[in-house]
Amino acid sequence: MRSALMALFFAAALLAMPMMGPMHGGMNENANTIDLMAAINNLPNVSQQTKACLACHVQYTPGIVADWLKSKMAHVTPAEAWKKPAIKREVSTPLDEIPPQYRNVVVGCYECHTMNADKHPDTVDHFGFKIHPIVTPNDCKTCHKVEVEQYSQSSKAWAYKNLMKNPVYKGLVDASTTFMCMGKKIGGEQTSQAASCLECHGTVVKVKGFKQITYKGLVVTVPDYEGWPNHGVGRVNPDGSRGACTACHPRHSFDIAVARSPYTCGQCHLDPDVPAFNVWKESKHGNLWMVHHKRYNMKAPDWKPGADFQAPTCATCHMSQLVDPITKQVIVPRTHNVDTRLWVRLFGLIYAHPMPKVGDHTLLSVEAVPASTAEALAKQGLTIAKALVGVKLPMPISLAPDVKTGKFVYAKLPNGEPGLISPEEQAKRKETMKLICTQCHSKDYVENKFKLLDEQIKESNLATLKATVLLLKAWQSGLAHVDLKDPKTLFDEYIERLWIESWLFYGNSIRYGTAMNGQDWTTFKRGWYQLTKDLEQMQMLLELYNKAAAK
Repeated sequence: MRSALMALFFAAALLAMPMMGPMHGGMNENANTIDLMAAINNLPNVSQQTKACLACHVQYTPGIVADWLKSKMAHVTPAEAWKKPAIKREVSTPLDEIPPQYRNVVVGCYECHTMNADKHPDTVDHFGFKIHPIVTPNDCKTCHKVEVEQYSQSSKAWAYKNLMKNPVYKGLVDASTTFMCMGKKIGGEQTSQAASCLECHGTVVKVKGFKQITYKGLVVTVPDYEGWPNHGVGRVNPDGSRGACTACHPRHSFDIAVARSPYTCGQCHLDPDVPAFNVWKESKHGNLWMVHHKRYNMKAPDWKPGADFQAPTCATCHMSQLVDPITKQVIVPRTHNVDTRLWVRLFGLIYAHPMPKVGDHTLLSVEAVPASTAEALAKQGLTIAKALVGVKLPMPISLAPDVKTGKFVYAKLPNGEPGLISPEEQAKRKETMKLICTQCHSKDYVENKFKLLDEQIKESNLATLKATVLLLKAWQSGLAHVDLKDPKTLFDEYIERLWIESWLFYGNSIRYGTAMNGQDWTTFKRGWYQLTKDLEQMQMLLELYNKAAAK
């Protein structure tokens, strides 16, 4: 009975279009709407429920409907997707685990926006349907189980918590988005952070209640959200899940080609702190992509180096399944846990270090300064270092190496196990990345490139250590002040900001530039030139302050 009623509603909406057209912009818009409805009518395997949604939304949000019509989801059912060979398949949930009502219909409005309705606090009664506007990873895993499970273990899924629930990093966020000027606070901690850091890291989206809105003469009830809109990779959703698939697969086309585009990654991975996109764009990889990308097959699930593309994008090396164009054998499988191909974290906090074992980095804890190092520094007059002994920081690596071993101390997990991956796991991941590189480069070329990167990691870490010692001297002399109970005081004075730039901007730029062949980023674009200048400024400030204090 309900299906029959929906079919009648769909037909009535189609017949009503000529009358509705003038209200929404006249004959041209009406003609476009009819074209969209004709395209919808020509689609096989669309559920009656989704047709009912489309019949209305083609009037109110035609851009969404047109975008969805271009998607694979509008044309392929889960059952059809499962008939494809494994290397071409884009669903991972076994067909018998996908609820029967979804197997033989295309993935439309109804299928996504009513999924798990009882688990979504934002579920609202919408013209007879229980829908939730925000579709979450818990919904997507109905068909993409493996991808969601992989993503949930990655640092991206935990990006909000890793930033905002770590008191040290939260202190940096607070110091960066607010400033006390003449007794007044400049910036706003919540709004400034939501418009800056959290656009990429994600917000916590909560349902405050429900409200009525009027749109094009139609009154509808919608959730009243806090923290929305947001598409950050670590967004905490109303149903408790973490992440936003739309960060890389924007709705409603969910195009794999968009996810593979370097410009998608470049929304967040760009200078000054994470200049990966900028470096790639200036590299030979970027040069080639800019010229030839229109000839690439960016949609093939079985992505073949040399056949489907000539030069890599971010996704090629970090996420995508690669297939040998001749043997058709998988070179590397697809992954949605980007951590698993990284043997070293070039993004220094505050030094480059082995990748953490877990996505939730708030579980990491390390002693700020080893006791032996504090003793050695105290003998040089830096007695303040002793105050850091026994202080546990929620960071991956100590602020200074152990003078006994000459090595930095790595974080541990709450159970006492190492928090960062082992040397053996590092070597394994490094070989995987080399394997990807050797699809286009000779083995010797790749080996030499990796050796150069290893050396630049060591050199840039040593430069950051020099900056850290200068900061300790600033605290010792009184040029800057720190209260370990208030992490924001690590970052809120001028010389402390110079210290931040030494590792967050310049150290990172040197490493990214070396890794991805963007030599100007290693040199004059926030590279060695700026890093050495930064150290000179810190040293000069100290000398001037000490001279003034001695008078």
